[in-house]
Amino acid sequence: MFSTRHIRAGIVVLCCILYGTYQRPEMMTEQLLRALFQAFVPIAAMSFALTWWSVKRGYVSGGGTIKGLKSELKHISKAQSRDRKQQKKGRIKEGNQEKSPKTDVLHKKWLKFGGGFYGVVAFYTYLVIEIQEIVDFVTAYSGFSGLLSNLGPSLLIRFFIESLKNFIAAFVWPATWLSTVPSKYIIIWLAAAWFGYQLGTQLALRQRGG
Repeated sequence: MFSTRHIRAGIVVLCCILYGTYQRPEMMTEQLLRALFQAFVPIAAMSFALTWWSVKRGYVSGGGTIKGLKSELKHISKAQSRDRKQQKKGRIKEGNQEKSPKTDVLHKKWLKFGGGFYGVVAFYTYLVIEIQEIVDFVTAYSGFSGLLSNLGPSLLIRFFIESLKNFIAAFVWPATWLSTVPSKYIIIWLAAAWFGYQLGTQLALRQRGG
């Protein structure tokens, strides 16, 4: 499942973990557990779900490899970007040229964030930020009833602005992560996310092959 490149990366991360454990064992243990349950597990699950759904719906074939999946996602993203630009200019005419593959909301959001590993982590980061934002909004208005009673144009505008800010924060997720994770431990979080993506995607592609 993992290539020599993956094994080498794992060895580098392991060396960093051993060094960090030697320096501050309590802090390292805490960061390892957080990275495991807040990065590796959810990103592995999300990678599996997005890849499995994309293959099941026929958006991609995957080719049985992550490289093949990445290539197909890149092609779809470029095609959809081209169509959006041409629609704005009014240049698309029915039946005159090939249309980009149809995709659903989840797949489009994944592609908006770049697809592949970067897109999965960005999508995951966006969901986490949005959920936290909703909880904060509900708490600030003492529950859903209070939120609904105060619902109006100003609150909707605020929702829109916050959602846009959250999208940007998710798109530049490495910087967002650095704002919450100590810089000397960020490699552990990145490694956890990367291995989670590799595992989840490979399992989904193997399901396809099976």
